[in-house]
Amino acid sequence: MALLAGLLPALLPAVAGGQPAAHLAFRLPLDPPSLFSFAPQQLASPVVAADARFVVAGTAGGKLFLVTADSGEILNTWDLGGGISASPLLLPADRMVVATEEGTVHLLSVCDGRSYWSQPPRIKGAIRSVPVLLGDGVVLVHDDRSVLTAIDLASGKLLASYDAHSFTERGAAPFTRFGYPSPATDGGSVFAGFEDGHVVRLSLSAGGASAGDAGDSAVKAFKPSWDVSLCGLDALRKLPADATVCPSNRVYSDVDSSPIVTAHGVLAGCYCRGLAMLSADDGTVRWERPLIGPATGLVTRDAAFVAGSDGRVTSVNLANGRTLWSTGVTISMLSAPALLGSADDLPAASLVVASGGDLYFLDATRGTILASLRTRGGFSASGAASGNALFILSNEGALYRIDFFR
Repeated sequence: MALLAGLLPALLPAVAGGQPAAHLAFRLPLDPPSLFSFAPQQLASPVVAADARFVVAGTAGGKLFLVTADSGEILNTWDLGGGISASPLLLPADRMVVATEEGTVHLLSVCDGRSYWSQPPRIKGAIRSVPVLLGDGVVLVHDDRSVLTAIDLASGKLLASYDAHSFTERGAAPFTRFGYPSPATDGGSVFAGFEDGHVVRLSLSAGGASAGDAGDSAVKAFKPSWDVSLCGLDALRKLPADATVCPSNRVYSDVDSSPIVTAHGVLAGCYCRGLAMLSADDGTVRWERPLIGPATGLVTRDAAFVAGSDGRVTSVNLANGRTLWSTGVTISMLSAPALLGSADDLPAASLVVASGGDLYFLDATRGTILASLRTRGGFSASGAASGNALFILSNEGALYRIDFFR
């Protein structure tokens, strides 16, 4: 394994014996920590434009940067006030949706930062999951109160909300071990996981109470199709002992991983049960794989790649859940893997996983660790891949572009 340590030189040479080579294209300081405070943890993955011309990166300090992908030149900077822990959502027609820890949601021009809404809507909770688009006209955000909110893309009005478990009844913010999942959409359906261990299929339909203006003629409401207690305490008690991965005195029921819609169903994961493939039609569990604390996975045509809080990265077969390989790495913070290369040519592709400390490059078909990168502060955010180029924000507030070759 090649260790790419410290402050990287401009070129990271291949190690003798045909080992992979990595080239540091740029290291761009964006959000340097104060000399008198701890460095903020950077959790937002950068986003690369479809044509790979530019990158948008949000920082814990509340700033948004537009950067050229080839040279790292800063084209524009905006200060949104609240820290950014969720990746921006790039939309057609020069638009992007950016959410903050302060609960504000912005629809901005990518070129000049101009706001398309007269006033950004504000959600009560901090937004730490990536906004997603439902159809052409609705943006969904999931906040740290475990509440899902729908926002009208044209006006910025709040259309509806779905609370999996009443915040006022809980009396305290929900607890998750590693994060807050983003919803997944498929056609008009929304699949969302919550801190109480439930995975729900919803649709946004006319009728019911609205989170927006009471007199709005287009009143919307979330309508559940099914609600599965995948990792709820009631469900865990009914499982065989070999199907749970937590001791009875340490049970976490939260869904930390974002559901993913696949050809085989909806892939979901929760802390004390692991991965499960659910039927999109009725939520029936088609298969499950015990795995402690799975983070949001990366899915190709036939396989899923997931980092777990047991310090392992695991690949499973999407059709039956069988383990293809599992590799131990040092993990203190979970992130979704990124894939360098093509999903259609996995033997030539590399998997990249941020661990909260080191950054690991793995062979996508065998799980072999090809190289690792260590830098001050470490890496907690997921990387964004464009071909063989990886863009990632380190905890010391620097945006890296690393070109990795097999």
